[in-house]
Amino acid sequence: MERRFTLVTSEWQLDELGRVSRYPRLRASLTPHEVGRLIGRMRRHAVVFAGLPAIAVSPEPDDDPLVATAIVGEVHWLVTGDKGDLLVLKKVHGVKIVAARQLVEFLGLT
Repeated sequence: MERRFTLVTSEWQLDELGRVSRYPRLRASLTPHEVGRLIGRMRRHAVVFAGLPAIAVSPEPDDDPLVATAIVGEVHWLVTGDKGDLLVLKKVHGVKIVAARQLVEFLGLT
């Protein structure tokens, strides 16, 4: 069985990645050069959406653009480690919100 994935992101998420990568706790692990390369690769290999609909579904409003990206991208899964806000939603507009471990188990990769 062939397994194919399409990475979906948004301009909002790429900007957010660039912003949070400047936090001291992340700068200890990722240099600005590495973050720039990562964002560049994501722009080349992912489907990147520019405009996102305004939605209000997450207990943390700052997470709503992530859910909006998943909805616009018509994805099957939104993979997150955000246990307190996103994972509690479980499913929004047909998008299953799962932890990486759940996806790996679902795909039978363990």
